[in-house]
Amino acid sequence: MLDRLSTQDLSTLDDEQDTPCDRPEVVVLTILHHPDGARVGERAELVELEVGVTLSVSRLAPDFGAGGSLRDPRVSRKPLWIRRESQRLVLCSASPKIRVDGAHLVGEHPVSMAAAREAGAIVELGRCVLLGLSVEAEPAGRSGEILGVGPAIRRVRDQVCRIATTAVPVLIRGESGVGKELVARALHQASPRRGRPWVTVNMAAVPVSVAAAELFGHGRGAFTGAVSARPGCFQRADGGTLFLDEIGETPADVQPQLLRALDSGEIQPVGQISRQVDVRLITATDADLERQVEQGHLRRALYYRLQQAEIRVPALRERRIDVPILLHHFLRGMLTERGRAALLDDNPPGRRPWLGVELIGRLMAHAFPGNVRELRNIASQIVLGSFDQPVARLPDTLQLTPGALPKVGRGLAEDPLEDALCRHEWNVSHAAAALGMSRNAVIMAIKRHPRLRLAADLDASTIASAVAVHGDRLPTLAAALRVSPHGLKLRMRALGLSR
Repeated sequence: MLDRLSTQDLSTLDDEQDTPCDRPEVVVLTILHHPDGARVGERAELVELEVGVTLSVSRLAPDFGAGGSLRDPRVSRKPLWIRRESQRLVLCSASPKIRVDGAHLVGEHPVSMAAAREAGAIVELGRCVLLGLSVEAEPAGRSGEILGVGPAIRRVRDQVCRIATTAVPVLIRGESGVGKELVARALHQASPRRGRPWVTVNMAAVPVSVAAAELFGHGRGAFTGAVSARPGCFQRADGGTLFLDEIGETPADVQPQLLRALDSGEIQPVGQISRQVDVRLITATDADLERQVEQGHLRRALYYRLQQAEIRVPALRERRIDVPILLHHFLRGMLTERGRAALLDDNPPGRRPWLGVELIGRLMAHAFPGNVRELRNIASQIVLGSFDQPVARLPDTLQLTPGALPKVGRGLAEDPLEDALCRHEWNVSHAAAALGMSRNAVIMAIKRHPRLRLAADLDASTIASAVAVHGDRLPTLAAALRVSPHGLKLRMRALGLSR
């Protein structure tokens, strides 16, 4: 259980022991787009990262799994060099046909380790191949329904694998269209309850007057129109999983019963005696639940019970490295239905690919206010308008908002202080130097900031909760808590949480 972690569970975090913290990081290249669409998703784990090591990427190397090297003659034999320095990767090449994050590679292009871990970088070769560059410490958890290769979505998959085997309630948060129900289904499928009932309810679509009966059931004659007894969602999900979407829309008079079901597994159908059920509850929302608690619309006790484990599904603009992967997936499914899947695969060197990097680049620069749902709709429009054409085109009516995405690695910081800390892996001294401020001035600014904190401000329960969701590897844990790894290590030792 996530709320029962002890200091013994945390003792393995000391990176001086033979622990997960000692697992080496590797540079990973993933094919995001290739003239042979069947190769999309292939990976090359280049080498264990060591300062001073230089890696070579070209038409001839490295091998991407069973598919071998990139091979396409449009990709230069002149290699892209990736060199590891202390806190960054440096990219350079003599080839004029290489772009990194949309800009021509001229001279050396640094990618901070924080950026490589948190967002990744996108490399274009020969105007025909897109590669995702990232740094990983271990393979991400597997969940076939959750597509994507970037660090943000890999963290979601890892959380799913960690949380699925527990019985605690899970709250899934994210904007509309990011795929919260998909994550909920993945949790169910990865849990011991797979194969048992899976019941979904959208609380926003349930009338207030029948919410209690819908959730907990009712007996015959319990109210006007109840001509027979009917089991509620909790009874239908007994032994399995109940997914309540838009949980913030739960009526106030139903919330105490929902809290009782969470606390004791006891429900009371309308007009009947209470009974026990065994249900794993997963909820989702795009609402500000904290504000709803402050305004009295959501019971504080219920909020804390729902939030025992929380998964945040990132917006598509935060994981643009996944746009090509998702686009290929949607297009392939839709083209297969029309018997035209070969459009993605049959692209010899002498022929212009049906799906070009220019189209993908335009989509990757779009803000996607509708997230993955919007991308799926765009893919549908591309297929409808281009399945019988030599080249895929975006519909003329499509309104894109170019330039709305943050620069890779900078995240969504709203001010220079948060941005500098993020870029320097939450190291106060390095961020202070970048900002031209004293270390003490930055510390005072952090203490006044509504979203920032120091490692010294963390308590044992906050660290324990982060370990349960994000794992026990020190850099990953520190990134999740938004503090420096060194500061977190010192804080844990001060709390007696490591050997």
